[in-house]
Amino acid sequence: LSKRLGIEEGTVLPRSIIEFYYKADALDDPMVSEEHITAFGWASPQEIDDIMALAIRVNDFLSGLFLGVGIQLVDFKIECGRLFEGDMMRIVVADEISPDSCRLWDVATQDKLDKDRFRRDMG
Repeated sequence: LSKRLGIEEGTVLPRSIIEFYYKADALDDPMVSEEHITAFGWASPQEIDDIMALAIRVNDFLSGLFLGVGIQLVDFKIECGRLFEGDMMRIVVADEISPDSCRLWDVATQDKLDKDRFRRDMG
């Protein structure tokens, strides 16, 4: 958000923001809206609701987990997929959750503890 919208890095938002991206390396993974997702048939409105609920649950869990060891979860990305079990289907996290997919800061010092350290030549 800081690069795209000019919001100062580290600004605490009043609530979580969920963004959707179309996974396509050739297109540099562009951001898409819920309208794009439903119009192109990538997911139904119910599946979008399920994805958003899952993202909030993951955020709440990881935030608490990291905070317990003095680390702030700044943001993260997850990939979701459909898991079919018999005639039932549910939305699941379909890829790893790791320091590569999270931005993590030290709570006390605000030092970056993730790949941004290396991207920005910070150590």
